[in-house]
Amino acid sequence: MKKAGRIILWISAIPVTLVAGVAWLLWGGVGNPAGRDTIGDIRPPLGYERVDLPKGSFGAFIREFPLKERGSHMHYYDGSLAYGQYFGYAVLDLPMISPIEQCADGVMRMRAEYLYGAGRYGRIHFHSVDGKDMRYRGGADRKALEKYLSQVYGSANTASLRREMKPKDLHDIAPGDVLVYEARSAMTYGHAVLVADVAVNRRTGKKAVMFVQSSTPALTMHVIRDILHPVRSPWVILDPEEEGVFISGIRFANSDLRTWAE
Repeated sequence: MKKAGRIILWISAIPVTLVAGVAWLLWGGVGNPAGRDTIGDIRPPLGYERVDLPKGSFGAFIREFPLKERGSHMHYYDGSLAYGQYFGYAVLDLPMISPIEQCADGVMRMRAEYLYGAGRYGRIHFHSVDGKDMRYRGGADRKALEKYLSQVYGSANTASLRREMKPKDLHDIAPGDVLVYEARSAMTYGHAVLVADVAVNRRTGKKAVMFVQSSTPALTMHVIRDILHPVRSPWVILDPEEEGVFISGIRFANSDLRTWAE
């Protein structure tokens, strides 16, 4: 009887497996599967509500950022199709401006685009690896901004970005924050991901977080898919008992969260 019961359970699991496989092929592996217009249009997990954001804030800017249409793919700077399309949930409508616009560069690009669009030109500045404060002085000239950013990309990286930003507790994570670590033992390169949105479960207090990133080689900015839980993709549920968060194939520690110094 026990053996027969196991066989029945195995057979009954086949349809579930087939449905899951078909769903992945038709839905999960497609960029922007629901055809959302902006990051803010991506629905949070069941039971979660987006946190309130001040109008005109960096977080609100990211939430309102447009996405490329359903079925859009991630590309490298040279236009070639990127590997691992499944890991990108949706592509941001943000053409790259440099062949070295990698992870930390993508984060700085989004910050600069926010300040530039708000006319806050004098607030656009980033630190180089040697600590120099690189300030933008081109005003509303779009070509000047892109030239400035290309120079920043060649002088800054994850280490300088981490140093110029303020540490923040992971449980206080908010849209616009950055998870960033610099190259360290057994890791040749650092990495940085931008917090795109946060939602809260009012009953449990848990937070669901969405992230965006570029990568190496230079890759179009995209919303990261939560590969561990594709059903609620791309939201990552923070576990208050864990000392970090796993995203983009990397475990970031609590101490890796940074926020911008105003």
